[in-house]
Amino acid sequence: MRHDGFERLVDDPFGVGVSDALAKDIEARELAEAKRGASPLREWLRRGEPNDVKDVSVAALHARAERMVGDQLPSAEREHRSLFERLVAMQRAALEAAQPGSPKDKRDDVSIKAQKSVEHALRLVGARWFRPECEQLLASDPAYN
Repeated sequence: MRHDGFERLVDDPFGVGVSDALAKDIEARELAEAKRGASPLREWLRRGEPNDVKDVSVAALHARAERMVGDQLPSAEREHRSLFERLVAMQRAALEAAQPGSPKDKRDDVSIKAQKSVEHALRLVGARWFRPECEQLLASDPAYN
């Protein structure tokens, strides 16, 4: 799969080695998102969000987080509502942590919610791409655990 002029390899998260089928699926989804005019996730992460909104209630931050995630990942809300909700919780925690006077340990909440989002995303990928022979390999070889 090509990306920005470079060959990109996609490793099977539930197996050993490169997965051409997973790479093609990712590329197809990226093309579909691009056709709809959606910005790539990388741009969203690079851009950040200024902290200039006056209403900092939990409800307002939640609504803002929903808009931010929905703008960047429109298909996630329709296709995988549970993942969308976890991403919104992560974004809301990031917005809360960015508020003036927010305790420094609030950033830990962002990390925990990010971890839960990634774990859930991997479960979704695993449900679609898992190969039974990988379970045997992963369970029997400590190098993969």
